[in-house]
Amino acid sequence: MENSKPKESRRVKMTKMCIKTAMLELLESNPLNKISVTDVCKAADVNRSTFYAYYEDVQSLVYDIESDILNQLPASAPMDIDTDERFAAELENFLEFIKANKSMFNFIMIHLSGEEFTERQVKYIAERYQSRVARSDNLRLRYSYAYCIYGTIGLIKDWIKASFPLSCRDLAVLLIRMYTRVRKLDSVKN
Repeated sequence: MENSKPKESRRVKMTKMCIKTAMLELLESNPLNKISVTDVCKAADVNRSTFYAYYEDVQSLVYDIESDILNQLPASAPMDIDTDERFAAELENFLEFIKANKSMFNFIMIHLSGEEFTERQVKYIAERYQSRVARSDNLRLRYSYAYCIYGTIGLIKDWIKASFPLSCRDLAVLLIRMYTRVRKLDSVKN
């Protein structure tokens, strides 16, 4: 089976990494709408033709950074959230990953907190971690799941903005308590 994308050389990977790093650094002191291709090229020490060899514009660079972040998320996740201790460990691992990659997550969750990326996050999480819930015909279950995911994204955004005031373990436990309450509410029959 052939891969539709040719493998990138080490030089291409390094150049793209320099461009992405420059973009992240620029976002620390500038809003996205004020950053131009020229700014990125100057910060990355590459010429415009090099930039355009890989990206159409700043937005395509942003999309590539977002995709990198989604693809780097830890692969393991609990499929059964009834085992709270296992779920806490997995969630804590995920939060440690976010904290270790603060600049990337600050970029996508704070600077780019647009609806499009939030929808990509939710879809990604649904496909990767809880596909049986996302495809369920049970509307209450799907709404409960959506509530938990959107709420988690909101809490993580606030946690990042506040420079991680809770430990990863404490935030994981807080999230699990909220998920448990949602599960209890979902199990109540009307």
